[in-house]
Amino acid sequence: MTCPKSQLPRSGWPLREATTSAAQPVDARSLICRPVDTVASGRYRITRTYVTDPNRSTVRTGIDGIHAVMFSGGAKLRWVAATGGLVAALALLIVAELVAPPTIADTAVLDIMVANRTARWTAIATAVTNSGASPFTYPLIALTALLVGVRTRRWQPGVAALCVVALGVLSRLLLSVLIGDARPSPEQRLVPVTGFSFPSGHATSSALLAGALIWLIGRARLPPLVRWTTAAILVPWAVLVGVSRLYLGVHWISDVVGSWLLAGVWLCLLPLLDRTPRIQHGTPPSAPRRGP
Repeated sequence: MTCPKSQLPRSGWPLREATTSAAQPVDARSLICRPVDTVASGRYRITRTYVTDPNRSTVRTGIDGIHAVMFSGGAKLRWVAATGGLVAALALLIVAELVAPPTIADTAVLDIMVANRTARWTAIATAVTNSGASPFTYPLIALTALLVGVRTRRWQPGVAALCVVALGVLSRLLLSVLIGDARPSPEQRLVPVTGFSFPSGHATSSALLAGALIWLIGRARLPPLVRWTTAAILVPWAVLVGVSRLYLGVHWISDVVGSWLLAGVWLCLLPLLDRTPRIQHGTPPSAPRRGP
């Protein structure tokens, strides 16, 4: 069968000759496509096609198709367990907020924060909490998405991250209106705030931003040191933003925990929204030598 142009290996995966032959350039119309095997590679199946020239003993190989496989068995179970656990914990917390807010833990943690306030810690907490509502949230994600796109030629991860963060923020606003939880008393607050208490907007936004950036950096084909350093910086930052809201007396502990759970649920959707392959650029292994 003559190999149609649509089935020739993609330009991003250059052909490589498996044998040497000093001859004229191969006529593409005389090539024969031979789908040989399908190789499982993590979340993706790579269908390799051998392309042969019947007039010579030259064999070339390339990528005929890359098909997304959502999860392997073990990864699927871990994803289901993590997502299900986050959803269940968030649902229980919402029920507790609707039944009897604030809880005993809420008042106990707030009392501890109020009793240990100092001028220095107040200044630090104010600076940290302000970083959690930064206007650079979406530009940072967009720039990181651009980095991923430039390095991998894949734009779907960036779009997925932006959608997850935006939807997470909107769902937080919807929950706060539906639940209508009251904040701590004005006497306990150190900064002016408006709106409802559950869940915390600062804690939700910072957790979504940290998770999205870590996930994008992990897909940008950067050295492991860069990926681990990014996580080591962003995870503590997101935690400190939530703690600062407690210290400043504008949220209960259940508000902050609920924000982290909500952000975690949305971040678990990233693998579902991004179906693009995570495959290194380069030349696939050449096919075995075939006779004329």
